[in-house]
Amino acid sequence: MSRTLESLTSAQTVYISQGLILKKARLKGQHLKFGEFIGSARRLLRVASKPSRDELWLLIKVTLLGVGVVGVIGYIVRVLFWIVGLGP
Repeated sequence: MSRTLESLTSAQTVYISQGLILKKARLKGQHLKFGEFIGSARRLLRVASKPSRDELWLLIKVTLLGVGVVGVIGYIVRVLFWIVGLGP
């Protein structure tokens, strides 16, 4: 009794499984109703867990590395504009 996504109309609701979270998704750009959003948020918070110390440290390192890379790229662009004469 399963149907493909192509055969569904925009009025029909598709249930998509993502791990333990089941959420309602509507086709063709329709939005979730407020009650459906609250239910989905509650399910997400029930399944979510606090990261361990190692996971948190890895997240901090990756974030700082990303900020550093973006900063270096911005500095290089600024120096190049200064060399060319387009900068302040």
